Amino acid sequence: MSTPLENDDSSTTPPKGSSLTGSSELERLRAEIDAADKELLLALAERLKSVVEIGKLKQEKGLEVRDEKRRNEVMSSRIAVAKDLGISEEAARKIFEVILDHSETLEKK
Repeated sequence: MSTPLENDDSSTTPPKGSSLTGSSELERLRAEIDAADKELLLALAERLKSVVEIGKLKQEKGLEVRDEKRRNEVMSSRIAVAKDLGISEEAARKIFEVILDHSETLEKK
């Protein structure tokens, strides 16, 4: 069984000619997505604050920004958690590649 994040199945698309505009169910679901997106962004902002602090510590100690071993550990563990939650490996990998790349950019500042 696949989850919505694994499968872009158009079978949930309403038939032509029908409209979900103004549907209270649609609006409720969109509000849930909006709230979840806000939570994601708040969590990301907190993560990035820690990234900046790590960057400062690495600079003070003369350490390299990129730690390939740590990056691989993070990627593997986040993919495992994502899969347990029904999120595809591909989606998790793409998301965390962007997050980790941006984190490295911030650590360099």
